[in-house]
Amino acid sequence: AVQPDALDLRLRATSLFYSSVAPEHMLTTRELLQRSAELNPNSAETWARLGEVITSDYLTSWNNTGRDQLREAEEAVRRALRIDPNHALAHVAQGLVRRARGDHHEALVAFNRAIELDRNFAIAYAHKGNELTLIGRPAEAPPLVEQAIRLSPHHPSIGMFQWIIGRALFFIGQYEPSIEWFRRSIETRPNLWFTRLYLVSACALADMPLPAARALSEFNRVFSNPVYTLAVVEARERATPNDPPVVVAAREKFHEGLLRAGMAKG
Repeated sequence: AVQPDALDLRLRATSLFYSSVAPEHMLTTRELLQRSAELNPNSAETWARLGEVITSDYLTSWNNTGRDQLREAEEAVRRALRIDPNHALAHVAQGLVRRARGDHHEALVAFNRAIELDRNFAIAYAHKGNELTLIGRPAEAPPLVEQAIRLSPHHPSIGMFQWIIGRALFFIGQYEPSIEWFRRSIETRPNLWFTRLYLVSACALADMPLPAARALSEFNRVFSNPVYTLAVVEARERATPNDPPVVVAAREKFHEGLLRAGMAKG
């Protein structure tokens, strides 16, 4: 059998990454990219994608991705930027690493740079929108993410794009409009804990106790290990440290909605 070459491995990794975003696929994607990088350590694209995938896993608490792996991602991004300082995806990956480190203003700079380098880079607009929410400017997020959806209506991360808009609306207290976006997001990407819990909380805060209770029991059916309590949610949120007053207040409302819907404290 012909040994797959570095490009072949990278293309397989990318196609898997885009086919369906699930923890087991992310892990295989990482392995393929690591093999590709060993065969050809001079591809900025491979290192950038590796940095993006590892950091995404870290931020979603997938595949036991911890601080050691985050350092690996950081090194991958460094290598990508050394090979090609103008690689748009490398700047996106850089932004994600900075977000994971809690350097949100630096992350925003990285996403802006990615957009400057590639005006049609949908994911960069979406991440920039998300970052604006995380630095306490949620009202500015939806137009950027709507632009990402216009640029790439069939993007594999469209479920994330929808959730980013929903969370921005939630953060400015527009609970009812946020519900529609969370529902769409869950339909597109049923395997994320946070999209479902934001739906639970938004329903509770919009005085819709029955939909809130239904969404919570559906959540508990899909995510039974670990059993989620407010303490688990708070621990997961610490993966993205940030403390602007807007964010702190919105997270408190999020927690209040979860308790109101019937989630246990600890």
